[in-house]
Amino acid sequence: MLSKEHVIPMGLGGKYILPNASCESCRQITSAFETIALRHVLGPGRYQTGIKPKKKHSRPKSWPAHKVLPDGTKKKVQIPIDELPFFMPFPTFKAFPVVSALMPKGHKATEKEGALIVGNNPSYAEQTLKKYGADHFPIRNDHHAFSRMLAKIALSYCVKHFGYGCVLPLVGPLIVEPIVNYVPAVASSERVLKSTDRLSLKPGYNHAIAHHYNDKTKHILVQIDLYKNLGAPTYYVMTAVKAKPHDYFMLTVGS
Repeated sequence: MLSKEHVIPMGLGGKYILPNASCESCRQITSAFETIALRHVLGPGRYQTGIKPKKKHSRPKSWPAHKVLPDGTKKKVQIPIDELPFFMPFPTFKAFPVVSALMPKGHKATEKEGALIVGNNPSYAEQTLKKYGADHFPIRNDHHAFSRMLAKIALSYCVKHFGYGCVLPLVGPLIVEPIVNYVPAVASSERVLKSTDRLSLKPGYNHAIAHHYNDKTKHILVQIDLYKNLGAPTYYVMTAVKAKPHDYFMLTVGS
């Protein structure tokens, strides 16, 4: 029996549903990497953007910060979630030629892998850390889990937009096989906000998905904007090839 999947994860406020999309084993796989991407990479800021949790009591009451002791060891300090400064670390991906060639004109590709941290009040973060005797927040920048979530979003979008059997997926192995690397399927570009804009940011969420189709190669590049309102990176996934009318098959995310 196949279960439904959200195109954008429910944990990001997604509402559009893809029916009959995933078998139980694949559902467990996607749930595992989405948990890492949403709870550990985008947390804790995701809890402050107005998205209601799936489970009533799943929202954490505190978030860890660290204090580096004189001997080099780290002491963990818990900060109440309601006093936490707003920040979200977004992984960035170097664009390889195979993807950058399909990116829209005017979109500047990220030059190296790293992270873009979005926040609106650095001074408040420093004050909060000092108050609780800590000096930094640990950031888990899991590019692999995040890329798998992006690939799942992109493929779900293609199936929702073009229909079952109308695309030949390229990112299936990336989604269901933990050893498959995201290179070169995923890339990013960054929108640069002025410092005054960043200070005026208000937590909230505004996501958008679009696609770019190459008539010559038949490749579909999906453009994903998560938290577009916060100036987060734009992500690109070389997701699929448009199928010919007679290339019919039933598409599922996984086995």
